[in-house]
Amino acid sequence: MTYHDTSLIRVVVKLKVIFDLIIAVMTHKSAGSTKAFDPDKLSNSLRRLSFGLNKQYINIAQVLEKVTRGIAKTASEAEIIEFVAETLATLASIHPHYAILAARLEVNELHKHLDGISFTKNLSQLLAVSRTAVKSKTSADGLQKRQKLLRTPKKGVISQEFYNLAKKYQERLDKAICPERDYNFSYFGWKTLCQSYLIKNGNRVHETPQFMFMRVALAIHGPFDDIDSVLKTYELMSKKYFIHASPTLFNAGTVNQYLSSCFLLGMAEDSIDGIFKTLHKTALISKASGGIGIHSSNIRAKGSFVSGSNGISNGLVPMLRVFNNTCLLYTSDAADELDGV
Repeated sequence: MTYHDTSLIRVVVKLKVIFDLIIAVMTHKSAGSTKAFDPDKLSNSLRRLSFGLNKQYINIAQVLEKVTRGIAKTASEAEIIEFVAETLATLASIHPHYAILAARLEVNELHKHLDGISFTKNLSQLLAVSRTAVKSKTSADGLQKRQKLLRTPKKGVISQEFYNLAKKYQERLDKAICPERDYNFSYFGWKTLCQSYLIKNGNRVHETPQFMFMRVALAIHGPFDDIDSVLKTYELMSKKYFIHASPTLFNAGTVNQYLSSCFLLGMAEDSIDGIFKTLHKTALISKASGGIGIHSSNIRAKGSFVSGSNGISNGLVPMLRVFNNTCLLYTSDAADELDGV
């Protein structure tokens, strides 16, 4: 093969790579539901969602101007909503009602996506859903980067027993839901719920805050067939009188019914077996989003003689670092809050 033949092959290969890249970009844009930005439609939506807010301090025209200057022409409808919400949130320093309006915009999109589905119907759709089925990233040009495919889950998020309980009281539970209360969150509170607490189907939230409150209330009082307490607990949480701790919000009604927040452990003994038996317990608690306090007063200090190895102990710090890294970086779900040890 001559030098010119080799060069020609290289050019053909490069052209094929470029052609494949162009096709991939065009395919992504056609599948991404790119939609032209409509300022009038957005203005009407923001005015409709600003009910109960102080409109004297909310300047819709200013928001539209900021969005029009910054929005990309190829943005999808979901990207437009996200950008508008973020723009509104940046104006919260002018008046806090901007943050509420930002949350309402995204909540409204979630309600449209769920299309008026009931609490129990939503549970039926979540029976076979795993919280962490796929983790993927999208590059700046819109192309999907290499995905990290996790092992196919053997069980879904919602437990069958919990779903059967919800079906038993279906009529009363569905009737008690007040979807309009979803519009009472600030942007920061709403994004916190989306990131860690609301159940997702793939990468998209598939549970409203009201559904989450009812899920928690039913998981706590439902097994005792105390439907009145279920509805009362839902009402109190829905009206922001109180809220349960993070592990309860994460795990209520799921296949991992771990509702406790805080645990206290002691080192089993000052030995390899004792330290790692305690580490095993700590990892299991951390996996369920529990916070852990450990006493280690029976562990020898740095510089102490170790008869089993005829060496010197490195003390507490290296051992505690292992505990901390195991629980924070390995066993804790990335979607949940980091648990403290």
